[in-house]
Amino acid sequence: MVFEATLSHRKMREVLLFKDLQWKTFVLFLSGLCMLTFVASTLRAETITVNSTADGPVGVCDASECTLREAIVRANNLAGPDIVVVPAGSYVITHLGTDDGAMVGDLDIIGDLLIVGEDWPTTTVSGSSQDRIFDIRPGATVVIRRLSVMLGYSAQGGGIRNGGDLTLDETFVGLNESTQHGGGIYSEGPLRIERSAIFSNEASGWGAGIYAYEGPLVIVECTISSNTAGQEGGGIDASFSGSEILIERSLITNNEVLGGLGGGAIKVFTGSPYEPIAVTVRNTTVTGNTTPGGVDADIVFINPVQVNFIHATLATTGPELIFAGVGTEYVKFSNSIVQGLCTGGSLAYVSEGGNVESTGDSCGFGAADLTNVSAGDLGLLSMMNNGGPTSTRGLGTGSVALGFGIPSSCEAQDQRTLMRDDGACDAGAFEAGATTSALIFADGFEDGDTLGW
Repeated sequence: MVFEATLSHRKMREVLLFKDLQWKTFVLFLSGLCMLTFVASTLRAETITVNSTADGPVGVCDASECTLREAIVRANNLAGPDIVVVPAGSYVITHLGTDDGAMVGDLDIIGDLLIVGEDWPTTTVSGSSQDRIFDIRPGATVVIRRLSVMLGYSAQGGGIRNGGDLTLDETFVGLNESTQHGGGIYSEGPLRIERSAIFSNEASGWGAGIYAYEGPLVIVECTISSNTAGQEGGGIDASFSGSEILIERSLITNNEVLGGLGGGAIKVFTGSPYEPIAVTVRNTTVTGNTTPGGVDADIVFINPVQVNFIHATLATTGPELIFAGVGTEYVKFSNSIVQGLCTGGSLAYVSEGGNVESTGDSCGFGAADLTNVSAGDLGLLSMMNNGGPTSTRGLGTGSVALGFGIPSSCEAQDQRTLMRDDGACDAGAFEAGATTSALIFADGFEDGDTLGW
C-alpha cells in the first residue's frame, strides 16, 4: 500500500520533482525494426508517511501505525527510489542492537531515499546518547531534509555515517559524540550539506563536526560551530586523495581541538595515493576557533593540497591562523582578509591581489595587497546577524578593507547572498555596500542566523 502524505504545496512540489528525476524510460531496439519503450515499474517512487513516534520491534507499516524505523525498513525492501515523510515530533531510537538493515539499532538505509521532515526545530530524531541515528550504506543515494539529528553516539559517525552519496538540506546535526572520528558526520562518500548547522558535536579523534574520508565534500550556506575534537579537525577534518572540497557562503566558528595535531577549524590531509585535493573557500568566514599546542594553526594543510581563498574573512584567537605543511602545492588568496599568521611552507603562499593582512606580513602578499595593518585600521567588527544564511563579521567605518578588492576578481554576491553592485569591491566575505539579494527566500528558513541553532 502507498501512503501519501497531506503535504503543503511547497513540499508536494519537492516530492513530485524527486519522483520526476528518478523515473526512467528504457528504449530497446530489436533487429533494427522495432522500438519498444518500457517504463521500469520497479523504479516507481513510493511515498511512506510516518504516523507514530514510537520505536520498537518492526511490524507492518500501514495506516494504523508506521514508525520511522518501519518506514525505513519498508523503503529498504522496495526497489526505490522512495520518499519517507516525517511529521513534526520527537523520534527517539530505543530499540537497540546491531544489524545492517534497520531492524535494530541505528537506521540503516540501503536504497535511494528522500527523508523529509516538517522543519528542523519540530522534527527531531535522537539517538538518546546510546546509538548512531542514520547509517547510509554503500550504493545508496540519500537526501535528508528539515530534520534535527541529535544525541547520537558511536565509534565512527555519532550522528550520521555515510557510505553512499548523502545530501543534507536545512538540517541540524548537533550534540552527537564519536569515540573515534566524525562526531557529527563520518563520510566515506560524496557529501553535500546546504543551509544546515553542524553544532556542538564531539569526537575523541578527528573531525568533531565532519570527518570526510572520501570526497567530494561540498558545504554551502552552513554554520559549523562549537565542535570539539580530541586530536585534530575541530570543525572539519578531511583525509582523502584526488577529489575536491568546496566551502561557500558559510561560517566556521568556535570550534576547538584539544590535542596537538592542529586544525581547530579545518584540517586537510591528503592520503595515499597522494593525488591533490582542490580546496576552495569562497565568501566564507572562519573565526574564533581554538588550537592549543603542537601544530597550533586553526587551518592546516598537509601533503599535495591546492587551496583557493576567495573573498574569505579569516581570523584567529591565537597567533597562527594557517599552516601549509610538507607537500602543500599552493595556498592562494584573492580579495580576502587574514588576521593572523601564515606559517609552514612560505613558498606555498600566493597572492592574486586585493588582500589585507593584520597585523603582520607572512602570507606572501605583494604590491596589490595591504600588510602590517593594525587591528584598528582593519576595523573588523564582531560577529552578528547581518542578514543572510549565517552570521557575519562586518567592516567598520574607515576600514582599509572597504573598496580594496580587485574589481576584476570581485564575486557577484557576498556571504549573505547580497549583491556586490555598489561600485566598490570590499576585501573579505562581507560587502558593506551590498544591496538586497536577487534570491527570494521562499519559506524564511534561509533568511536567518543559523549560528543560533
